[in-house]
Amino acid sequence: MQTVRYDDPELQKKLKVMFKNGSLRPVIGSGFTRGNQALRGDVPSGVDMIEEMTTQLLAIPDFANEREYMSRMSFRSYLDSTKIR
Repeated sequence: MQTVRYDDPELQKKLKVMFKNGSLRPVIGSGFTRGNQALRGDVPSGVDMIEEMTTQLLAIPDFANEREYMSRMSFRSYLDSTKIR
């Protein structure tokens, strides 16, 4: 993991390229934006986000029977054990 400053000109260039080619997937942890107003409500906590991701995964037929299995694992461990990346 690398920590960078948001006002770094090189970072800004990289982000622009990634945004233009559709490869930008920003995830900011540690509650940085939690509770801030977003387009459809407030920014969720990490726990809320994991619960939502779990709900979305369980809606996929291939994962529908894995609720108990997923509840016993950390979300990261679960993703590592699947083909989801």
